[in-house]
Amino acid sequence: MIDMIELSKKGYAKQMELYLNNKDYQKAFALGTDFVKSYPGEMIGQYQLSSAAFHVGEYQNAQEHGRKAFNLAKTDHDMLACAIQTSLDYLKLGQYARGYEILKEMEKNKRTDELQDDLEEALFVFSVAMKDKDAAMEHIDKLYNLNKSLALRLVRAYIEGK
Repeated sequence: MIDMIELSKKGYAKQMELYLNNKDYQKAFALGTDFVKSYPGEMIGQYQLSSAAFHVGEYQNAQEHGRKAFNLAKTDHDMLACAIQTSLDYLKLGQYARGYEILKEMEKNKRTDELQDDLEEALFVFSVAMKDKDAAMEHIDKLYNLNKSLALRLVRAYIEGK
């Protein structure tokens, strides 16, 4: 028998993914708001709404839903994705120490997935924002060992002021 609730959740998530991938953030934000009202316990809905809210400049809203997504996450991969998203919200809110703290907590879990590059990149950005040269060097070195081309692009962008 078809589970209509699961089908509805998947439909919301798929449409949100399409809106986000197409950079139609206003539609994603509106749909995401409906998604989390209908299914507040769904990590993916909270995460996608956090992303959409970030892109429409609703950083406090994004941070709130990012934290909810993090608390609902069941895997290390999902927790890390949520932590990175939420840390970016804190960056936009000017709460550098809070964002950095979340990322450092996630750094304690040794992982080998593709988000490790993203984690080190985010830690580098926060270190620069906090004007912590030693931490910035530590994270750019780690990123260089993980992904040389990304580290070089990031350093180049930093030097060029982008």
